[in-house]
Amino acid sequence: MMQRFIENALESNWLWLVVRLLLLVIFISSGLAKLIDFEGSLAEMRAAGLHPDWFFNIASAIVLLSGSLLILFDRFVWLGNADWAYQ
Repeated sequence: MMQRFIENALESNWLWLVVRLLLLVIFISSGLAKLIDFEGSLAEMRAAGLHPDWFFNIASAIVLLSGSLLILFDRFVWLGNADWAYQ
């Protein structure tokens, strides 16, 4: 009975959506924080020596949010995953 429940859970689409969402919470929240606390994020970019700070802040937010959405909705996952750049 338990084995059948586990097999059904692992085959369900909703479980994989929830798992992907839980894995991406940190990236989604970071991307949103860069947009919500724009001035704080600009200070972070300046502290890292990135100029123009506004460009790198917006670019970071776009990469974090668009990559997360690609992985979350299971579209072009290879593009949303940063590992391909290091191979």
